[in-house]
Amino acid sequence: MLKGKGVWAYREQELPRAIQIAPQMGATHVLYKVAHGANYRSGMAQVAQAIKAANLIPYAWAWLLLDDPQAEAQMVVRAFHDGFEGYVFDTEASQCRNRFAQATELGRYLDLAGIDGAKLYNCSFPAISYHTDLPYEQLNVFCKGGLMPMSYGTYYAPTSPVPPEEQAQRVIDEWTYGQYKEWSGRWGYRPPLHPVLGPYHDEHGSVRMPPDEFQVWLDHLAAYDPSFFSVFTAAVINDDLLPLIRAFRLRDAAA
Repeated sequence: MLKGKGVWAYREQELPRAIQIAPQMGATHVLYKVAHGANYRSGMAQVAQAIKAANLIPYAWAWLLLDDPQAEAQMVVRAFHDGFEGYVFDTEASQCRNRFAQATELGRYLDLAGIDGAKLYNCSFPAISYHTDLPYEQLNVFCKGGLMPMSYGTYYAPTSPVPPEEQAQRVIDEWTYGQYKEWSGRWGYRPPLHPVLGPYHDEHGSVRMPPDEFQVWLDHLAAYDPSFFSVFTAAVINDDLLPLIRAFRLRDAAA
């Protein structure tokens, strides 16, 4: 099972920031965007090497479209060839809606390519019941590494009158873990769960959580004793949050 802490990055200028703050937040992994649909970004082998040179584990992530499952499977093949050690499908695009057959086809191409499903992850919305038109069940079949629900502060606008305690309770307790429990019962299995926190409230990450507010979210997450969680994204993680993330105690994945 995955163990550690991760920091996400998706712009070229974010990589130095991610590598810089990783040790300050106790991160073990850097998750970097390598593809958008079937478009693979150049220079990804160098990115993986830079992450490894900093004694961090490089994971790839991609914006999933399912326009061309065979081509998108090749994005995974290329990422592992370039030195990435895990691959995360960001499954939120409207283009993915109702593409259940295409998701199954993606899994078939990955199997034919000999990809280890234990190194694949499905990054989902936390409120699965509100997104049943996205092919989460189909991706879970081959994303044996587990689910990475986007447990972000963006579900509440900067002007929201809802107190941080109630926000964290809704997103983490009710959605991330509550709906996970509900849907695991429906699926008949429990994929590993590795939440992704987003310490900001607006789409562009300009309205960021101060330490006292983010600590509320960390406290709610700590109640579930995760072995791994990550934070999106390096560009919007303020320096005053780094000690809080570093201090977060993880469950022993072997336990």
